[in-house]
Amino acid sequence: MTMQRYRVLISDATAVTMVPHDLFRQNNVELVFGHHKVSSFVKEHHAKHVVIPKEIAETLHLPQEDITIHVYASRGCLYIGPLVGIYTAGFSPVRIRPIGERTPFFARLLQTKKTVGMIPFVFGSEHIQWTDQTINGWVWEEGEWRQRIFPFPTVVYDRLPNRRSERRRKNRITKDRLQTDYGVAWYNHNFFNKWHVTELLAKDAATQRFVPDTVRLRDATTLETMLKKHKTVYVKPIHGSLGKGIFQCFYRAKSGHYDVRYQEDGGEKRLRRFSSVQGVYDLIKEERKSVAMLVQQGISLIQYEDRPLDFRVHVNKDQFGEWVISCVAIKVAGKGSATTHVKSGGEVKTIRECVPRDEQDGLLHTIQEASLTIGSVLDHHWEGLIGEVGLDIGMDTNGRVWIFEANSRPGRSIFKHPALAEDEIRTRELPFLYACYVSEQQWIATSIGSSQ
Repeated sequence: MTMQRYRVLISDATAVTMVPHDLFRQNNVELVFGHHKVSSFVKEHHAKHVVIPKEIAETLHLPQEDITIHVYASRGCLYIGPLVGIYTAGFSPVRIRPIGERTPFFARLLQTKKTVGMIPFVFGSEHIQWTDQTINGWVWEEGEWRQRIFPFPTVVYDRLPNRRSERRRKNRITKDRLQTDYGVAWYNHNFFNKWHVTELLAKDAATQRFVPDTVRLRDATTLETMLKKHKTVYVKPIHGSLGKGIFQCFYRAKSGHYDVRYQEDGGEKRLRRFSSVQGVYDLIKEERKSVAMLVQQGISLIQYEDRPLDFRVHVNKDQFGEWVISCVAIKVAGKGSATTHVKSGGEVKTIRECVPRDEQDGLLHTIQEASLTIGSVLDHHWEGLIGEVGLDIGMDTNGRVWIFEANSRPGRSIFKHPALAEDEIRTRELPFLYACYVSEQQWIATSIGSSQ
């Protein structure tokens, strides 16, 4: 039976769990919430909601509120939830902003619980009580932040803010222990490595046509070879994000010199000229120190008002575990910028604003089909569960699609555009709809395992 949503009431007037006809299997069951379970006597009633005794709800750490969530009955168990933990770092001692400057984003994430039908909370490694297998998680209730005790969740949505926090020993240990020792499902568990993504997509027959010529930056000879071949290349950090540390390099064949466009850490845009490729290489190494870089073929992109544009596409898995397109936006490069990233002066637009009306449907279909293919290939080859991916997609002047970047935790700056308000909501709901799917698969697997 596929899990359905039910209104769940907590009552101190009964010692028996009451369920509607379609959830009733037997009188003695185990109620499961997260990784806690309690035995209960169950009776069928004619109402469409579920009633759980207050004492049992307290033992399970089930919130004492009138809620509508998913319930799944199978083989002597009644699964309630799902209970979704959002794992992150960078917590603040200030209770009105417990996650620092990212607090408003997490408040918006938690607000999706009613539309999706699940119970979410935010936590970090410091909130876990390993002895009693509980977490003192943060929730957003009635316009304020509160902490509540929860069991270990059914599934975790990883929202660590950066690679530095991902590398910290305490976070690596926490993630490994919850998954290995307690069987907690975990999705989007790491940041993508640009080089690994490029290799993976280039080797798969379904996506190799989308991948620009890309090599690792080993020395000045590598850079020179790529520049002589393509005339324009991008040099970018393998572990970078948000367009930081990207160099746009040009080889001017007639004069034999090299131009480099980039943005300094302080935000100032620079355009420099060199007489030799060694000068370009030395600049990159000086600016990026020991950072691992790759060199990627430059593409002659379609333009809007004489500025190159590309597409930010959000692809998510839904409640059926299938990839869907949740948002397509356009990013137009700022003047003098090496990239279209907003932090580098790029501007967010919609397809309606930038593309002639008679071309909009065909272009959108092409971008969406390529994005779904890329998402599926990444999902097939990447280790672990992936629930969402942000893609930077380009289209050249011949109508060919190219993939520039894939991000497992895509930024959200595009959603400041008012026309993308509905997409913003959708991209918050879909990760939790996927969490419902993952939870159901967990519950089914547990039910099958317990019957063997």
